[in-house]
Amino acid sequence: MALLVTGSPGVGKTTLLLKVGEYLCTAHPAVAMDGFITTELRGSGGRVGFNVVTLDKRVTAPLARIGEHQGPRVGRYVVDLSSFENVAIPVLERIRAGLAKLLPQPCTSLTRLGKWSCSPLAS
Repeated sequence: MALLVTGSPGVGKTTLLLKVGEYLCTAHPAVAMDGFITTELRGSGGRVGFNVVTLDKRVTAPLARIGEHQGPRVGRYVVDLSSFENVAIPVLERIRAGLAKLLPQPCTSLTRLGKWSCSPLAS
């Protein structure tokens, strides 16, 4: 199954994805979902970062924060590479490694596809 949802920030793309996933897993037990989403972290002045959260909600970790922290930047955010490597990469590797072999109808979801302006990684 392939699903692409686009829209402006805050219109409910991730909420829609989660609701569709809940429905599929409840109505069609043969469908299994594995993946992660990114959630906004908000402060008094607006968005200050993102967390990465597994779809089963067992793991939540900081993905990016505004600030003077060390690490690669995406726009005004500093990416926490260790969180990405420890949470997101294993999910993607499980999917790549053969989720289709283990489950009759695997379903993969990606959010936060968009225009990213990246600065080079510091060596």
